[in-house]
Amino acid sequence: MKRFLAMLLALCMLFALAACGTKNTAPAEEAAPVEEAAPAEEAAPAEEAAPAEESGIKRGGNLTLRRVGITPINPTTCIAPAGDMMTYSLFFETLTWLNEDDFTAQPNLATEWKWSDDNLHLDLTLVENAFFFDGSPVNAEAVKATFEFYKDEQYTHSQASYLANLESVEVVSDTVARFNFSSPDSSFLNAMSQPVGIILSPAAIDEFKSSGNAEVFARKGGCGPFILDEFIDGESLTALKNENYYRIGEDGQPLPYLDSVTVQIVADESVMAANLQSGDIDVVDFSIDQTVNETLAGNDEIVLYEIAAKTQYILYMNTTKAPFDNLLVREALNYAFNRQELIDVMAGGNGFTTPTIVLPSQTFYRDGKQYGYEPETAKALLAEAGYPDGVDIDLYFGTYGTLQELCELLQAQAKEAGFNISLQPTDGATVKQLWASYDENAPAGIRINDLGHPKASPYIQMEYTFGPNALQNCAKYFRPDFQELLAKTSTTTDPAVLDETLIQMQAMIEEDIPLVSLYTAARFSAYRTWVEGIRYNGDGTMVFTNVWLNK
Repeated sequence: MKRFLAMLLALCMLFALAACGTKNTAPAEEAAPVEEAAPAEEAAPAEEAAPAEESGIKRGGNLTLRRVGITPINPTTCIAPAGDMMTYSLFFETLTWLNEDDFTAQPNLATEWKWSDDNLHLDLTLVENAFFFDGSPVNAEAVKATFEFYKDEQYTHSQASYLANLESVEVVSDTVARFNFSSPDSSFLNAMSQPVGIILSPAAIDEFKSSGNAEVFARKGGCGPFILDEFIDGESLTALKNENYYRIGEDGQPLPYLDSVTVQIVADESVMAANLQSGDIDVVDFSIDQTVNETLAGNDEIVLYEIAAKTQYILYMNTTKAPFDNLLVREALNYAFNRQELIDVMAGGNGFTTPTIVLPSQTFYRDGKQYGYEPETAKALLAEAGYPDGVDIDLYFGTYGTLQELCELLQAQAKEAGFNISLQPTDGATVKQLWASYDENAPAGIRINDLGHPKASPYIQMEYTFGPNALQNCAKYFRPDFQELLAKTSTTTDPAVLDETLIQMQAMIEEDIPLVSLYTAARFSAYRTWVEGIRYNGDGTMVFTNVWLNK
């Protein structure tokens, strides 16, 4: 039974964000050197590879993955990046990927890179033998076309804010693309491990523009190990082996080892766990339910894997509409919850609290104010705000995982503090769109979210929840000086200055109270012991390129 010790995870997390967003970058006066790096999954030369019978690897078979939530097919409209990348990585490849131990950017489609002396130009060298499903090469022209597409206002990528400092991409040669920036971008290489770092076939981009059919990307426009065969929106997809994939396996033959992968959608973790234990499925993406995890941990035929990222539970308050346009009401809600009870009931006592969305293991953590459970204080604040008889509010949540149970507990706790909560269960995709930061018609009230932290870089972590154009800025927190500091975190290459800026931002969050930080707990995934070769990226994404079934 393979379980990662909490002490090891804490150590990894301690190192993770210290280097996050600065790998291969340097202050303007000292440019980062060229990195002579091998591809992330180094291909052994065919003449040195072990024969299949010696490697022990078994080729063929179908892997069945079940995940909570939705499975998007369009790489430009990701909603939950860590989960979405589990699907995207079947069909697409990013320029970099994140090391799970220290969150540094590692080579992928980009094999090496070099910054200019002023850190305004970045040359990326690409793999030379990769081809898209349509037969066209993965080259600098494709990189240029991809980022022009992502920045096109008509088709803007949902993570386009990560490209705010990118002015243009130019072709230096077939294998070298030059990125030109308006300001140094300390998080760019880490961001290239996200969906916005996926490279697409120019022909597929053109076909999508004319047809609007996003399936073209997974059928023609990717260069990953699998090609889309069938897609049933909201239910499942099937991917078949890419016979022309460029990476070589340990047995000297082209990857992938599997013939196919099936991704199924199910909202009930207990159902997923039962299917995993019976052997009907091979992998579940995220397992949060404490009872389920205890059950899985007791099965010697299942690996319960504690991933590097943790899960933080927060409540967004729509600060643009009553009653949460009033700071006193926002403060009152923070006093309305017994966080220790939440940790005991929902996480089996294995959790902790934080003032905001930053973890204590991160170098820029601010040890600020944390709220206790004080119902009478909450009532007094509500009365001062003009609600002496309490207030009625709606709580929106996605109908997946354990959120229903958590929200029922929040509902019971808050009643003692003068908040009469009505639960508004909604499917995961709809609730995110309903609460989108740019939607002026977003409902009043609160929305719960489970965030995976840390993210690819400090800038990305803060931007994801508080960015001016971020889908998940559900609190609609648009304070100008905060947004200026947020932009600064993207361009700052000095770690000390970066930490100071991020600490200042946390102080503003504590002052304005746009959200309620509930608690943080470990995050797990699970798979059968016969599944070999899973790789985990720093954000918790599972990659199936090298997976084979030992059964």
